Amino acid sequence: KHLIGFCSDGASVMLGRKSGVSTRIAKEFPNIIIWHCLNHRLHLVLDDSIREIKQINHFQIFIDKIYSIFHQSNRNLIEFNKISEQLEIEIIKIGRVFGPRWAACSLRSTLAVWRAYPVLHQFFCS
Repeated sequence: KHLIGFCSDGASVMLGRKSGVSTRIAKEFPNIIIWHCLNHRLHLVLDDSIREIKQINHFQIFIDKIYSIFHQSNRNLIEFNKISEQLEIEIIKIGRVFGPRWAACSLRSTLAVWRAYPVLHQFFCS
């Protein structure tokens, strides 16, 4: 009776025309405003745009490889941390890029790699 709006991601289970949640809600509340979440739409647009830019794809692969080197090998991580202590550089954890909330994840990972560059350089050159 008092529901005025419904917002969700674009999943068909939520916004499907035949049996989506929004369709069922609209039957009960005919004057309801239903819309696809703006943040989710922006995320989808950015995902589509990234696929078209070759340099970003290379960047994603590069950061993901660095992530894998230290995430899958405790030995590599220990060596990496030793080098960071020797160089007195504080390390930010290098995370996955382009995960579920890729914009924030990729910024953190990019900053982590940028700050750890001297450590990474010494790690890969030794």
